[in-house]
Amino acid sequence: RHPDLEAVLHWIHANPASEASLDEIAAAVGLSVRTIQRLFRQHADTTCQAYRESLRMRQAAAQLRMNFRVAETARRVGMPDAARFCRRFRHHFGCSPKQYQQAHPLQRITTPEAWEQEAVQT
Repeated sequence: RHPDLEAVLHWIHANPASEASLDEIAAAVGLSVRTIQRLFRQHADTTCQAYRESLRMRQAAAQLRMNFRVAETARRVGMPDAARFCRRFRHHFGCSPKQYQQAHPLQRITTPEAWEQEAVQT
Protein backbone atom coordinates (compact mmCIF):
# COMPACT_ATOMS: atom_id res chain seq x y z
CA ARG A 1 0.00 0.00 0.00
CA HIS A 2 0.94 3.60 -0.45
CA PRO A 3 2.85 5.04 2.56
CA ASP A 4 0.58 8.10 2.78
CA LEU A 5 -2.49 5.85 2.84
CA GLU A 6 -0.82 3.80 5.57
CA ALA A 7 -0.43 6.99 7.63
CA VAL A 8 -4.13 7.79 7.24
CA LEU A 9 -5.14 4.21 8.08
CA HIS A 10 -2.89 4.27 11.13
CA TRP A 11 -4.61 7.45 12.34
CA ILE A 12 -8.08 6.00 11.72
CA HIS A 13 -7.27 2.76 13.56
CA ALA A 14 -5.70 4.69 16.45
CA ASN A 15 -8.82 6.91 16.71
CA PRO A 16 -11.73 4.69 15.62
CA ALA A 17 -14.41 6.49 17.64
CA SER A 18 -13.26 9.96 16.61
CA GLU A 19 -15.75 12.26 14.93
CA ALA A 20 -12.89 14.16 13.29
CA SER A 21 -13.71 15.58 9.89
CA LEU A 22 -11.70 14.71 6.82
CA ASP A 23 -10.12 18.18 7.10
CA GLU A 24 -9.01 17.37 10.65
CA ILE A 25 -7.62 13.97 9.65
CA ALA A 26 -5.77 15.57 6.75
CA ALA A 27 -4.21 18.13 9.10
CA ALA A 28 -3.27 15.41 11.60
CA VAL A 29 -1.38 13.36 8.99
CA GLY A 30 -0.01 16.29 6.99
CA LEU A 31 -1.90 15.63 3.75
CA SER A 32 -4.55 17.49 1.81
CA VAL A 33 -8.16 16.35 1.80
CA ARG A 34 -7.90 15.87 -1.96
CA THR A 35 -4.86 13.60 -1.55
CA ILE A 36 -6.66 11.44 1.01
CA GLN A 37 -9.70 11.17 -1.27
CA ARG A 38 -7.48 10.17 -4.19
CA LEU A 39 -5.53 7.61 -2.12
CA PHE A 40 -8.70 5.89 -0.93
CA ARG A 41 -10.18 5.87 -4.42
CA GLN A 42 -7.00 4.52 -6.07
CA HIS A 43 -5.72 2.10 -3.44
CA ALA A 44 -8.68 1.10 -1.29
CA ASP A 45 -11.54 1.26 -3.80
CA THR A 46 -13.69 3.09 -1.23
CA THR A 47 -14.00 6.46 0.45
CA CYS A 48 -12.41 7.44 3.72
CA GLN A 49 -15.85 7.86 5.32
CA ALA A 50 -17.03 4.44 4.12
CA TYR A 51 -13.82 2.85 5.43
CA ARG A 52 -14.27 4.53 8.83
CA GLU A 53 -17.87 3.39 9.09
CA SER A 54 -16.97 -0.17 8.07
CA LEU A 55 -14.27 -0.25 10.75
CA ARG A 56 -16.74 1.03 13.35
CA MET A 57 -19.31 -1.57 12.36
CA ARG A 58 -16.74 -4.39 12.56
CA GLN A 59 -15.71 -3.15 16.00
CA ALA A 60 -19.35 -2.88 17.04
CA ALA A 61 -19.99 -6.46 15.91
CA ALA A 62 -17.05 -7.67 18.00
CA GLN A 63 -18.35 -5.79 21.05
CA LEU A 64 -21.87 -7.14 20.60
CA ARG A 65 -20.42 -10.67 20.51
CA MET A 66 -18.76 -9.84 23.83
CA ASN A 67 -22.27 -9.05 25.15
CA PHE A 68 -21.93 -5.27 25.44
CA ARG A 69 -25.29 -3.49 25.50
CA VAL A 70 -26.32 -1.84 22.23
CA ALA A 71 -26.25 1.73 23.60
CA GLU A 72 -22.82 1.15 25.17
CA THR A 73 -21.52 -0.34 21.92
CA ALA A 74 -22.82 2.65 19.96
CA ARG A 75 -21.07 5.06 22.31
CA ARG A 76 -17.82 3.08 22.26
CA VAL A 77 -17.60 3.16 18.46
CA GLY A 78 -18.24 6.90 18.31
CA MET A 79 -21.96 6.93 17.55
CA PRO A 80 -23.66 8.28 20.67
CA ASP A 81 -27.06 8.38 18.94
CA ALA A 82 -28.18 4.77 19.45
CA ALA A 83 -31.01 5.03 16.91
CA ARG A 84 -28.61 6.22 14.20
CA PHE A 85 -26.18 3.48 15.18
CA CYS A 86 -28.93 0.85 14.86
CA ARG A 87 -29.87 2.12 11.38
CA ARG A 88 -26.24 2.10 10.22
CA PHE A 89 -25.66 -1.36 11.73
CA ARG A 90 -28.76 -2.75 10.00
CA HIS A 91 -27.62 -1.22 6.71
CA HIS A 92 -24.15 -2.78 7.11
CA PHE A 93 -25.10 -6.26 8.40
CA GLY A 94 -28.73 -6.67 7.31
CA CYS A 95 -30.04 -7.13 10.85
CA SER A 96 -30.42 -5.09 14.01
CA PRO A 97 -27.62 -5.06 16.59
CA LYS A 98 -29.86 -7.04 18.97
CA GLN A 99 -30.60 -9.67 16.30
CA TYR A 100 -26.89 -9.90 15.53
CA GLN A 101 -26.08 -10.30 19.20
CA GLN A 102 -28.68 -13.04 19.63
CA ALA A 103 -27.37 -14.90 16.58
CA HIS A 104 -23.74 -14.84 17.80
CA PRO A 105 -22.87 -16.45 21.13
CA LEU A 106 -20.89 -14.65 23.80
CA GLN A 107 -17.17 -14.66 23.13
CA ARG A 108 -14.59 -13.93 25.74
CA ILE A 109 -11.79 -11.82 24.30
CA THR A 110 -9.32 -11.05 27.01
CA THR A 111 -6.74 -8.69 25.53
CA PRO A 112 -6.95 -5.47 23.51
CA GLU A 113 -4.85 -7.12 20.80
CA ALA A 114 -7.30 -10.02 20.54
CA TRP A 115 -10.22 -7.57 20.47
CA GLU A 116 -8.61 -5.58 17.63
CA GLN A 117 -7.85 -8.78 15.70
CA GLU A 118 -11.48 -9.89 16.11
CA ALA A 119 -12.73 -6.51 14.86
CA VAL A 120 -10.51 -6.72 11.77
CA GLN A 121 -11.71 -10.24 10.92
CA THR A 122 -15.39 -9.34 11.10
